Amino acid sequence: MPALAPTPSGARIGGRTVDELLVPVGGARVSQYGEDAARATPAASDGSFELGVQPDRQNMCALLIEAEGFATRFLEVTLQEHEAKTVGDVVLQPGGSLRGRVFGPDGAPFAGASVSVTQPDLWDSLENARIHGPRGSELLSALSQADGRFEIHGVGVGPMRAWAGAEGMRYAVSPPVEVRARQTTDEVELQLEAIHADDRIRGIVLSPEGEPVPGARLGSMERSGGGMTTHSFAADAEGRFELVAKAGRVYDLRASDPTERWSAIQVRSVQPGTHDLELRFEEARWIEVSVSAQEGELGELVVHAESPDDGWIASAKETARLDGRVHARLLLPTEQFLVQVDARGFRLGEQGPFTPESAPTSLDFELVPEPGVRGRVVAGGEPVAGARVALHRASPRSRIEDQGYLTLADPRAEDRTSTDADGRFTLKLREPDTYVVRAEAPGYAASDTGALELALESGRSGLELALGRGGNLEGRVRVAPGHEPSGVIVSLNRGDAFPRTLRSDSEGRFSFEGLTPGPWQLARGRMEFNPQGGGTAYSGADEPIVLPFNCTIVEGETTYQDLDLSDYEPCVLSGVLRVNGAPAPDWSVAGWPGGAHSMVGELPSSATAADGTFALTIEDGRPVAALLLAASRERRRGQHRRPDRGPPRSERVARGLPDGPPGGALHVAAGGRGARPALQQRQRRGALLQALRPAGRGRELRPALRAGRQGLDSAPRSQRRREALDDVDRDRSARAARARARRAVGARATAATAGSAPGTWRSTPSRSRRSPRPARRSRRRSRGPSV
Repeated sequence: MPALAPTPSGARIGGRTVDELLVPVGGARVSQYGEDAARATPAASDGSFELGVQPDRQNMCALLIEAEGFATRFLEVTLQEHEAKTVGDVVLQPGGSLRGRVFGPDGAPFAGASVSVTQPDLWDSLENARIHGPRGSELLSALSQADGRFEIHGVGVGPMRAWAGAEGMRYAVSPPVEVRARQTTDEVELQLEAIHADDRIRGIVLSPEGEPVPGARLGSMERSGGGMTTHSFAADAEGRFELVAKAGRVYDLRASDPTERWSAIQVRSVQPGTHDLELRFEEARWIEVSVSAQEGELGELVVHAESPDDGWIASAKETARLDGRVHARLLLPTEQFLVQVDARGFRLGEQGPFTPESAPTSLDFELVPEPGVRGRVVAGGEPVAGARVALHRASPRSRIEDQGYLTLADPRAEDRTSTDADGRFTLKLREPDTYVVRAEAPGYAASDTGALELALESGRSGLELALGRGGNLEGRVRVAPGHEPSGVIVSLNRGDAFPRTLRSDSEGRFSFEGLTPGPWQLARGRMEFNPQGGGTAYSGADEPIVLPFNCTIVEGETTYQDLDLSDYEPCVLSGVLRVNGAPAPDWSVAGWPGGAHSMVGELPSSATAADGTFALTIEDGRPVAALLLAASRERRRGQHRRPDRGPPRSERVARGLPDGPPGGALHVAAGGRGARPALQQRQRRGALLQALRPAGRGRELRPALRAGRQGLDSAPRSQRRREALDDVDRDRSARAARARARRAVGARATAATAGSAPGTWRSTPSRSRRSPRPARRSRRRSRGPSV
């Protein structure tokens, strides 16, 4: 495949469309997803194509590739504004068509419903799936016609789900439907249902005078047991808002004024079905904050209010710097709060907690210098001015996956700064833990300190990070005969949260420059890494994460190493699911990656057939540690009852596969609403997580259960609820204890109330919580096995 030359007129993507036997697919339509029809091109007779594209602000672009008789593909590519990139062979698998008909709540055909197709995995219970609808932004979709009928082409072969939604309706969800190559399914019937009263939370945001606040910013925290999910949205032009609410959840809502005239207001534990919620701002009150330094000069600082339990509330605005003091004004929060002053080179200043009723009108802070993390950046023995230096947490108790790549350090920096003219830097240290200090500058390879155990009292000084030009890596992707080596995602990862990826050229060659010396992992990448950010998944780690390094980079040298994919093939896991000895059809089956409690991207998923058999294909090479099994029953058209909440209570028995090659039956008895099997991690109605372990070279998987009958313990719902609440209470108690300890070792402040003289507070060594950070936006989602 010829290489593409860079172009000043815009970005371009080239490639070749082929079938599963690598035969070119001519005439395939290639377009940029989300753009108008003008940005499209047909593939030539040899399958080659070249398309001008417009990357978004995150340098991302999604291609939509369609061909008759094949499954439509969405292909995400990372590229710069004027970059030309080759994606190599785009393999199109056989596809079929899914047709059906949408009916309204009254049983009559429904026109204009939005119909989409997804993999079988629901990501949630069937009840909640009906409320929030299908997940994902890149879905095949269509609108139902006047007679309610629809037909969607280019659907992947295998079990799929059809969804139908409309304004004011719950989503209709089909059971898994088997799609066959180049065939059209039997007609699927989807019946819409009017939303329930408890499917929504509705309200209005008002000013202190009772006037609507158009465009008010809102945030919600959905809580269920010990887990939580956040969501941001805005009120409409009349100040009204509506939030999709799930059964069994409670919601904390916060509203803020887009022009920052008043403090944010919050209401907790809002129940689904609340339709008259009123969020009214209070008249603005201010706290005057004055900050001085015990010694030294104050540079840039931040004054903010923080909740003792939930973190950041609001930041103050600096008003003046007079006689060595910094003055700022802070909007009085409407809930209990602490006031913190965060300045580089000084210990964190903190006063409080205060209630809105007892809050002072002014506060004085005198900051005390702190050790922090200090050092300098050099290159060739000379200082490097303007180098970027960052402090990253690297706790061995964490498992972090950033955009699909394991990392030993948190990609979110705890603090960032730049070196001065002498190459020196000072980083803030706000919590004892294991950290890595990283430095980078244009023209040099990045350098870091490795893991450092840092304490607040001593910090660390005298660090020296030496920058060099780094080393290079060159090689070639080796594939099986007949396969195209171009466009393969090649990844290099050293666990520092900054992996490198690129696509191989037309001959399969790849070349990386400016690499940090030391060990790296060279591998086939699952996705292109975007330096501007993407989805990050955090989990606890039972043992330290170890990366399988397989190449070494040397300063000033070029390492030559090929990426051998000649024997690469996807893993296929097949089995049978039986419930109480009978085949279990229409259950979704998803593979959960090993060692992770949360992940980024889509799970490989399938569904059981009428005889309970299933086949799960794992493309990305990650080991599968568990099967996520969920019942998915759909009511028939004309039945007006609430959806099934899971299989009936049953004899709770599980059988494991005997040792040996896969192919035996997997027997799992799912309990009812009150059951909590001890052989799974968690359970929801009609769903369970079945642990697996790899065998042989990792291409065979079998349950980690001994053969024979095994009883499953059950716990009543009240006990499960009690355990979930205990988890939340323990978390809150731990945070409160840390806050009390911090205040106990700190000097007590005399705060000025109305009509009294302001007091003076001096910061002292103490442990502080991690500073809050805004959530990272991502096109991909992070999730845990919340069953």
